[in-house]
Amino acid sequence: MPIGWPMSSPSQAAERASALAARIRALEAGSTVGAELAAQYPAFLQYRRNGLACALRFFAAAELPAELAEWALALTRAHMAVGARVVLG
Repeated sequence: MPIGWPMSSPSQAAERASALAARIRALEAGSTVGAELAAQYPAFLQYRRNGLACALRFFAAAELPAELAEWALALTRAHMAVGARVVLG
């Protein structure tokens, strides 16, 4: 929270929390399941070049296994740390 940020009343905080929860529910309801998402991008389901062969799996947020989500977040953090070191010196 920025310095000098006005404190909100409990009713304002509850109202913002309710609005945020409604937006999250709307996003989840409109989320494409992994199989439907994969069907939209068939060219990306398999990769075979230069001796490397892999198959990609798509997951909707609700389908993503917890250990895979943790791995992806750790990978993202590591890559962002490298970028921050490059930018900040």
